[in-house]
Amino acid sequence: MTSKNIPSTKHASNWQGSVSCGDIVAFEMPSEHFDNPLQPPKKALPWLVVDEAIYIGTRYLTLARGHDIGTTFNHGPQIRVEHSAAFGAAGLMQPTVYNLRGLVIVSVNHEGFALNKDGTPVLGRLVGDELVQLERLRALIHATNVERAEGRADMLKQQALLAKRSGRQMSGMIIPAPIAIPKPDPQK
Repeated sequence: MTSKNIPSTKHASNWQGSVSCGDIVAFEMPSEHFDNPLQPPKKALPWLVVDEAIYIGTRYLTLARGHDIGTTFNHGPQIRVEHSAAFGAAGLMQPTVYNLRGLVIVSVNHEGFALNKDGTPVLGRLVGDELVQLERLRALIHATNVERAEGRADMLKQQALLAKRSGRQMSGMIIPAPIAIPKPDPQK
């Protein structure tokens, strides 16, 4: 599914700081291999960087796994990389679909990133319509996160108001912040 892991010059020296939304990276899902070095590692697959965020000083990436087009995993919101120019720019050898239903969030320091001889897991990048589609789906995900967080906060405020009116105390009230929404990195 992937081609030779040839990095662009922007990623070769410090990929952890320069990898961004729309990049395709080689990543091996955690398995028993990490606990048992004698077990052969699973094959690193192409993953799409859907989002990025910094939490408590550590940079995290939200990744979507790539699958061959036509597999049973092709359901839910997805980015299809079908045209030869698109999958060539993404560092892929064949058409691939990225399903946004099974996202994972990992630190850029995660040992699952499969580095090539130049020290980067970056295979390529989405271009054109595929990149536009990713941005549209990211906006939808962020809007949904905000809406859900606001709905939960409103519900808790109503419960607190009802508790106050009835004279009972509401202990342990927590109003959730929309922490699932990455804040822009101030250094960019």
